[in-house]
Amino acid sequence: MNQFKTLFLQLEFKIRNMNKNITIIDKEYQKWIKDLSSRYRKSQIKAAVKVNQEMLAFYWSLGRDIVEMHVEDRWGESVVRNLSADLKKLNPEAHCFSKSNIYYMKKFYLYCVEIEHFVQQPIGQEDKQIVQQVVGQLRNDILSIPWGIIY
Repeated sequence: MNQFKTLFLQLEFKIRNMNKNITIIDKEYQKWIKDLSSRYRKSQIKAAVKVNQEMLAFYWSLGRDIVEMHVEDRWGESVVRNLSADLKKLNPEAHCFSKSNIYYMKKFYLYCVEIEHFVQQPIGQEDKQIVQQVVGQLRNDILSIPWGIIY
């Protein structure tokens, strides 16, 4: 037991000494640290945006499945409640599978389809190529918005 106490005290001493601030006053070093910090923060934001895009793509696909598979007609109106419970059971750490969120996913898909249909209405034959680019841009933009904004 005494052995562990000695090891613990040695480790505690090392940790205390590691925590002492080492300050480098060199301006080039300070600039580099600020640059690293800024790059790190930008990387965090980019990663969060990519995660958000992937989740929105998943939410869109779940909404699409509900609509295209006619799940409520096929299995009854309570299917969303069952779907919510089953998805929560298989993904206990996920907090996005509430019954109301699943309905929002369906609404999100329907909203995207409605916008895409509106944007794809050609004014004239010459506008078709431009309209297709707008739809592609719209699809990318809609997956970049935070989930909480969709009502």
